Amino acid sequence: MEQKKVRLPREVAEALEKLGKRYSKDFILWHSSREDYPDAERDVWKTIHEFVYIPDAIFTLADALRYGYVIDEPIWVEITTEQQEKIRRYYESISKDDEESEEFKRGEQLGFREALTLTGIKIHGVNE
Repeated sequence: MEQKKVRLPREVAEALEKLGKRYSKDFILWHSSREDYPDAERDVWKTIHEFVYIPDAIFTLADALRYGYVIDEPIWVEITTEQQEKIRRYYESISKDDEESEEFKRGEQLGFREALTLTGIKIHGVNE
């Protein structure tokens, strides 16, 4: 079974990126619980140190260093009323295209709705 990448807060992931350019993974893990930060990277080490004092986070850090990591942060997208209307018009135009088969049109609309649903975007007249 392949181990999945660990999800880390953005500031921790960015701190690991900076430290990984200069130190080994073993050294980062060993030094993560120490409070005597080198002056040059004081803020970066402090971020790691504060993270490992969350219960069980030292294990999360170890797994992230071993298996890799991704940033665990939601991305917020704002869609204006005008953009929603453009999306609705495009969705409706799919069924009006004379050059495509009905089956292809239904598949395109289904894919379009599914993409919106997977991202949590609801647009009246399309996927709501």
